[in-house]
Amino acid sequence: MIFPLAEVCQMYDTPRPYGQDLREGKTCEQYVQHVYLDQGFEQESREGVDYLINARGGGYS
Repeated sequence: MIFPLAEVCQMYDTPRPYGQDLREGKTCEQYVQHVYLDQGFEQESREGVDYLINARGGGYS
């Protein structure tokens, strides 16, 4: 699985429906670390675009 980092942060920064804020004061960088990098994704730049790549080739653990 490959996700453009900019799109992940855009989704993260979009207000949640019904006033639910699941961010708990985290920055996008902290969120990416907790949800993606700590679960085995790697951050890689390709042609000037940053991506989150699932290095394990599977889903979340």
